[in-house]
Amino acid sequence: MSFSVVPFSQGGNAITWSGTGSAFNAELASSQLIPVSPGTIYTFGAYVDATWVTAGAPTIGVYSPPGTALQTVAQTAGSKGVVSYTWTCPAGITEIALGFSPAACTVASGEELIFAQPIEVPGSTLPAYSPGLNWSAGGSAFAGQTVAAVMASRDLGVTWQVLRYGNGVPIPGSQQVVIPDYESSPGKQSLYYGLTQCPNLGVESSPSAQVNATTSATSWWAINPLDPSAAISLTVTGHTSAQIEQSSAHTSIGIGLPQVIASAIGGSDGSIEVTTTTQTQYQALQEMLASQQIQWLISPLGDGLYIRIGPQPGGMSSGMGNQTRQSTVSGTAASPVVVTTVTYNQVAAP
Repeated sequence: MSFSVVPFSQGGNAITWSGTGSAFNAELASSQLIPVSPGTIYTFGAYVDATWVTAGAPTIGVYSPPGTALQTVAQTAGSKGVVSYTWTCPAGITEIALGFSPAACTVASGEELIFAQPIEVPGSTLPAYSPGLNWSAGGSAFAGQTVAAVMASRDLGVTWQVLRYGNGVPIPGSQQVVIPDYESSPGKQSLYYGLTQCPNLGVESSPSAQVNATTSATSWWAINPLDPSAAISLTVTGHTSAQIEQSSAHTSIGIGLPQVIASAIGGSDGSIEVTTTTQTQYQALQEMLASQQIQWLISPLGDGLYIRIGPQPGGMSSGMGNQTRQSTVSGTAASPVVVTTVTYNQVAAP
């Protein structure tokens, strides 16, 4: 028996049995437990593709723990579509699971028997079925509930991490998900792969093929990774940065040159001169500084680093601390030109 999450045009992601040309054993896969109330009418259903079933009839059904069948319904061999059944919960039953079984049927070698998007709802009518991945309106959907995850690599595949905002994304009926990447460096290649997951069954698809992408930028941007909607474009007229290597020198007797012990070069400390020419630009910059949030700073030159504002010593007017900015105003009241020097140091991603 094989469990996999596979895309197909009708029914979305699914549980599959791969055919061998021989009859299956009496196998059963089940959902998580679903709470029910005795005496209540329910309807269950699923999309079952039995196109390649040559003998027997696969079934879906309602089971009470530890696996007692309360009601089952079969899909006709050679057919595909939604099968459903209305039943009344008997006394003493408070939890059920939906079960899926090839029921000793035979599937052509190399083909698949597919169960997709099961659902259990109160009442005698299922929601209208439409092909896609989220046929779950108004009921307890589980096996058909699918989400997408995207992994990203910034070092050509050496290390991988879940793309921020790219985990557990519900897949709509269109079967297309757009997941933006706010934290790539301009001009530098990133690798990506995706997969789909069926959390309630604890299964996921195999990774997709890897794809690469390279972004570009025509201006500087400060992007709050935790709130990308607050990103602002910066007109930078000057940028100074420095990196420090922590090291110490030891001079030995009789050796003219010192021995230097050094650690890895640290992150960047720097300052940028930001020119604003409108009140809107100036206020956006001040709000970004006042938020004290870590920013993802990118430039058209390929810079991409997480920064914290204010590494320089502050003056007496602010008390002891870090200087975050220094501004110079010129122009007129109608057309003010404000040059703000913003100091920063590089930090880890939030």
